[in-house]
Amino acid sequence: MISLFNRLKKQEIIPGLTTDEQALINDYFEEHRPVKQNLIKDTQLIAIDFETTGLDPSKDEIISMGFCPIYNGVIRLADCLHIVLKTENTLTSENVAIHGLMDDALEQGVSQKQALFKFIELTQSKVIVAHFHNIEKDFIQKLAKQILGKPLPLSFIDSFEFAKRRMQKKQQIIKPNSLRLFNLRKYHGLPNYKAHNALEDAISTAELHMSQTASLDLEADKIRFKDIGLFNYKS
Repeated sequence: MISLFNRLKKQEIIPGLTTDEQALINDYFEEHRPVKQNLIKDTQLIAIDFETTGLDPSKDEIISMGFCPIYNGVIRLADCLHIVLKTENTLTSENVAIHGLMDDALEQGVSQKQALFKFIELTQSKVIVAHFHNIEKDFIQKLAKQILGKPLPLSFIDSFEFAKRRMQKKQQIIKPNSLRLFNLRKYHGLPNYKAHNALEDAISTAELHMSQTASLDLEADKIRFKDIGLFNYKS
């Protein structure tokens, strides 16, 4: 068994981290990422969604995170989690109208570092499911670079990209807003939901992913990542 000391030697020591935090980061970076030929059933999934103060990672911040695990094709509602983050920026009335989060709620939230390590803990050894994943990817990488000095290795399935590719393959016209989460849910016969809450959006994304997977003309235990789409990002 590799000792904790040897594990720490494998990775650059990041200033300001505890020994446990450093070990968690080392494990995260050393994990083997899935490849397109891997069966989805052999990998745990977790749907995520972030609410942010805007769409520009260079100036905007994450204000909440939603997590919804999917184990063996089952959405685990009991294990879902919603995190509110502290922010140094004062929210605008437009932000509050969209997310429903007030400044006093954000003041009670976790720190940016705590949120990053909770993200790392919850997504470890999992493929992330997101809708238009570039938003979540860009914002979490900004946070990782600020706290760790480097980006994270990440693996994503994207329900937006899945729908886009299927429409293109069928030579269907992609109408404006047709790839929005709530419109795709409607297309798949899923119920309406209240948008712009990170946890609700994460659960809604998980449900859409399950419906998209079920729409494939394949047996559930034979679906590979190449059938649904896989995006790997290395550190």
